[in-house]
Amino acid sequence: MTNKRRHIPLRFDIEIPNSVDFEGMIINSSGYFVRLSEFAKQSPPILEISFPGRVLAQRIADEGIFLSMSWDSEGRGPIVILENSDFTHWFHKESLGIHEDEDLYTVAILTVNEWIEVITYLLPTAAWIDGS
Repeated sequence: MTNKRRHIPLRFDIEIPNSVDFEGMIINSSGYFVRLSEFAKQSPPILEISFPGRVLAQRIADEGIFLSMSWDSEGRGPIVILENSDFTHWFHKESLGIHEDEDLYTVAILTVNEWIEVITYLLPTAAWIDGS
């Protein structure tokens, strides 16, 4: 019997809209960043989710709103920590279990059209930026 995937709300010091759009992703020597904006808002500011340290794996599916129907009622925000994620199980299998004893987080970001999962050592931070 497999355990059910759990969604644990990830809280930040700033308010994050429940419905967000995917604006882009930046991966460079400074880190890993996911950029979002408030859905259906004219010229919205950019919300940058910053993953400090090393990101071990990421995947993006263009199915956000459809996959949201699989979220349990425990965590209905756009950014959650996942427990019992199939992506995490796949990652451990593919990496031959070398990270299984490490404290890792699987963070999911649900936008209107995308489902983004990131496996990382440290939880992300969030800040509104000007987008330039």
